[in-house]
Amino acid sequence: MAVTPSASNRPETRPAAPQSLAALLRGGRPLVMGILNVTPDSFSDGGRFFDPARAIAHASEMAEQGADILDIGAESTRPYGDARPVSAEDELARLTPVLPDVAALGLPLSIDTIKSSVAAWALDQGASIVNDVWGLQHDPEMAALVAKRGVPVIAMHNRESADPGIDIVADVIAFFARTLEIAKQAGIAREMIVLDPGIGFGKTPEQSIVCLARLAEFKRFGLPLLVGASRKRFINTIAPSAPGQRIGGSIASHLIAVASGASIVRVHDVAETVQALRVTSAIAAAGKEDRHRIFIKGLALHAYHGVMPHEAKVGQTFTIDLDLDIDLSDAARSDKVNDTVSYDQVATRATEAFNSQRFRLIEAAAGRVADTILASFPRVRTVTVTIHKPHAPIAATFNDVGVTLVRGRQKS
Repeated sequence: MAVTPSASNRPETRPAAPQSLAALLRGGRPLVMGILNVTPDSFSDGGRFFDPARAIAHASEMAEQGADILDIGAESTRPYGDARPVSAEDELARLTPVLPDVAALGLPLSIDTIKSSVAAWALDQGASIVNDVWGLQHDPEMAALVAKRGVPVIAMHNRESADPGIDIVADVIAFFARTLEIAKQAGIAREMIVLDPGIGFGKTPEQSIVCLARLAEFKRFGLPLLVGASRKRFINTIAPSAPGQRIGGSIASHLIAVASGASIVRVHDVAETVQALRVTSAIAAAGKEDRHRIFIKGLALHAYHGVMPHEAKVGQTFTIDLDLDIDLSDAARSDKVNDTVSYDQVATRATEAFNSQRFRLIEAAAGRVADTILASFPRVRTVTVTIHKPHAPIAATFNDVGVTLVRGRQKS
C-alpha cells in the first residue's frame, strides 16, 4: 500500500522565491489577495475548505485565477463579534497539512493569526507576511517577532465591540497611530507596514460604509492600505443577500476602495475581482490615451486683487499654477518648438491677464487667465488654473487659500 509522505518527510521542493510584497506594490497596480480559510466555521464559506486536500486545491485555483498574494487563516475571526477562540495547538493542527503545500505554489503567503507562536511557525514553513487582525495590539510578542524576522505586517483596526456613537474614522486613525508607535518601539521598519481599516470588525454596517467612503483619510500615514470588504454584512444591509451572493457588492466596494487609494484588496472571489480590476484599468487607460500636458507651478505675482480696501492699497503675492492639456505627439517626434507652446510665452500671457485689471475675486482672475491661454494657444485643449492666496484676510490660522478653474474650448 502506497503511503503519502507527510509535509515534513516528503522530498523538499524549492520553487522560485515568491516576489516580495514591496516589489509587487511597486508595480503600480492594485494587488489581489485570495482568502483561504481552513476553519470549520468561517462566516463566508461555512468550512468549505476545512479539508486539507480541498484547501490546497482551492489555493492552487486562486493562484491560477490571478491572485497576487494568498492569505491563510486557521482561526475564524468572524467579524461580527461571535468568534470562538481557538488554541495555538488547534490552529497549528489545521495549518500543518495545508500551509507548506500552499507556500510551494510560489506566491507570497500571508499568515492570518493573532498569535505570535503561530506566526513564527508559519514563517518557518514558507509564509512571508504576517496579517494581524489586532494591529500588533493583542499579542505583546507579535511586534518583536515581526521585527526580528524582517517581514511585512498587515495591521488591521479592530474593536472588542461596535459602538454606534463614536467617530469611527477618528477611532481608526487613533488605533493606527498606536500601532505605528508599537511598531517603531519594536524596530519594525515603517516601509514593512500595511494598514487595514478592518471593514466589518468592531463596526456597525454604517460605520463600515463610512470607512470605505472616507478611505482616503487613512492615507495620511503614507503607508499602503489593504481593504477586505469581501462578502461582509454591510452589503446585506444595502442589498439583502447571503454571504455567497454578495459578489457584486464586494466588487463594487473594492473598486471604490482602489479608486480611493487601496493598494491591496482581500477577496474570496479572485477571478471575478481580477477581471473587474483589469477592465476598470483598461477603460481608465483608454481615457488617458494620447493625453499630454504642460504645466507651470508656482508663478509668483504681486497684485492688488481682493475685496478688502487694504488689499487694494498694499497688495499681496499670489501664486499661479497652470496645467495645459495639449497634444505633444508632433513635438515628441520632431523636436521643434513650433510643434508645442513656449513656456515663456505661457507665463507671459498668464501674467498679462492676471494684471490686466484689479479683480475683486480671484475666481474672476482665474477665468481671465484661462480665457487668455485658450485664445493665445490654439493647440491647448483644456487649461486648469489654480490661484493661491496664502495671505488672504481670514481670521484663522491656515496654510493656503485658493481656487481652481478648469476651462476647455467650446465645441462648435
